[in-house]
Amino acid sequence: MSLRKFIQDKLLSGVNIKTINGSSILGSGNLTVTGSGVSDGDKGDITVSGSGATWTIDNSVVGVTKLSATGTPSASTYLRGDNTWATVSAGGLTQMQIEGLI
Repeated sequence: MSLRKFIQDKLLSGVNIKTINGSSILGSGNLTVTGSGVSDGDKGDITVSGSGATWTIDNSVVGVTKLSATGTPSASTYLRGDNTWATVSAGGLTQMQIEGLI
């Protein structure tokens, strides 16, 4: 039986020990991490603006399947603002009122 699988590789800073901005995370004291954060621009499904302060999800990215909606979607239901699929209740507009809007 080989003991190799029980022996850890030699630890080397930047190789198998992570560094922060090129500084080893080993030793005493604090590391100062600086940076400007996320730059403004299109990041795929999110657009960043305001020097990284505002993150906007692009239109059509979040589909119905990603919502925690209850009920069953169908041709006769709609998704209410409270994430519930519901049927249109009776007592709405009459046919004449609808035709007057068109």
